Amino acid sequence: MSIWGEIRRQARNKHSELAKGTSSLVPASELLAAAELATGVRVSVCSADDVLLDGAEAVYRPEQKHIYFSSSTSPAVAAFHVAHEFAHHWIDDLVSHCLDNDLDVFTPAEPEMSLVGEPDTYSPKERIEAQANLFAREFLLPRPKLAARWAESRRGASEIAEELGLPRSLVMQQLADALLLPEEGPESSETENPPGPDESQAAAMGDTSGPVRICAGPGTGKSTTLVGRAKHLVEQGEDERSIVVLTFSNHSAQDLAYRLQLALGGRATGIWVGTFHAFGLELLRKYSVEAGFAGTPRLLDRTGSLMLLEDLLPQLQLSHYLDLVDPIRGLRPIRKLISRAKDELVSPEQYRQFAIAMIESGDETEKNQGEKALEVARAYGIYEAALRDRGCVDFGDLICRPVELFVARPEVRDVVRGSLDTCLLTSIRI
Repeated sequence: MSIWGEIRRQARNKHSELAKGTSSLVPASELLAAAELATGVRVSVCSADDVLLDGAEAVYRPEQKHIYFSSSTSPAVAAFHVAHEFAHHWIDDLVSHCLDNDLDVFTPAEPEMSLVGEPDTYSPKERIEAQANLFAREFLLPRPKLAARWAESRRGASEIAEELGLPRSLVMQQLADALLLPEEGPESSETENPPGPDESQAAAMGDTSGPVRICAGPGTGKSTTLVGRAKHLVEQGEDERSIVVLTFSNHSAQDLAYRLQLALGGRATGIWVGTFHAFGLELLRKYSVEAGFAGTPRLLDRTGSLMLLEDLLPQLQLSHYLDLVDPIRGLRPIRKLISRAKDELVSPEQYRQFAIAMIESGDETEKNQGEKALEVARAYGIYEAALRDRGCVDFGDLICRPVELFVARPEVRDVVRGSLDTCLLTSIRI
């Protein structure tokens, strides 16, 4: 079962608990009243311009144990919004400030991971909202109950929506999922007795003195050690919401998320798993003002980076990398070299100084390479200025710009460090 399947399982269990085990569908108003009574979380309606909402459609404040929602929405939509906020209470119990685009009844049943790949499906914030959307939908209208009801009566989405006090769009989405998607499999298809860790893995899993760096080759058990360490920390009382697991590739992140779910069950939903690039993007979005952006930074994928370089072509004054037949072909190696420089935290000015040193070395081969590098350095500087002027970032920025942020604003670094008790990393010895 995936993380998303686990979210739906938890929602169905919560529905069953509050619906007293009835096999019938339950009106939204009854479920939400039961949730309010069981949790002690109060629900209040506010005018759309109320300061308590601060421009949001719905807000959950755990310190007050209070949910606020806007009076500008219809009762059916408001029911979904309130269920979404109860999902935040049950899943993460953090302050939520949910805008209109956070509240989506059409969230896919199996969204892609938040991994900053191509495309970047979710940031960590977006993933939390997607989980709350799925939880709310399944809590209000569990798919097994809905499928049984439809098979029995063949009633349409509009009738069911009116009967339960839910948005028609929510019922249609759940009905489509219930009837068209395959049934979810068992929670685990893995062996019940996997081999235990070796001595070095066990030492890394149980080390609580601080960060542990694991350097090993492919297939030597890095992921097993990482998952074991996360499991150990949670079992020792660490709040799973303070654990971030970072790795290099989308595939590795998906694998780690699956293994964590097998090891920790429902508690794995609180752990954020993703790539270094995804984490960097979340930091830049969350601290955009501190990082020097006028608004939320826009991520350019590789194609977008090439298109920007092509727009800047007249300014680049290329010689070594000029391709008159196909300009993009000449720009591709420049983009790759800029990306590599950012991965190494090398600025355009540092790149220029390295190029000058190569030219002045006296070696003819070095001089030729230095002249090409100087051309890249000039393009790098123009490209970087254009990125910043347009409020954009590329994949390389997701590594170097957070580092710049932490150096320039140590108070931000300290806040992030304080909110993340544990950051687990995978590392490969090259």
